[in-house]
Amino acid sequence: MSTHVFVSAIVNTDVETVWKELRQFTFPAKLFSTVEKAVIEPENASATSVGIERVVTFKGGEASRHRLLEVSDLNRTISWELLPNGAGDEVGSVVSAKITTVSVKRITQTNTTFISWETEFSSDVASQNIK
Repeated sequence: MSTHVFVSAIVNTDVETVWKELRQFTFPAKLFSTVEKAVIEPENASATSVGIERVVTFKGGEASRHRLLEVSDLNRTISWELLPNGAGDEVGSVVSAKITTVSVKRITQTNTTFISWETEFSSDVASQNIK
């Protein structure tokens, strides 16, 4: 059985500025104070190339690996899946599949941005079974 989590917020910046940052798969290093770095693999790949992987290292030393599944400039969405990281990682121990989608929409009345962050995760199915 999968679980769906949805979080949203209003950002007091125009949608183009927000999307410019979020569409880069390395965005966690720029936007979250708990992240030490986000590294793209392979190194010479574009940060918007579907299929690339990133390793996000947190300031506490933990790391997680993700694969980019989609970047849509038309819909202003970015999606990725959590990958196994090695012994004792999140995927191998608790979560067997996790797919996240972040999207941004223009709020026309105030020229601000609505941002949503959705995650489907499961401890008993593979990621190809989560939609």
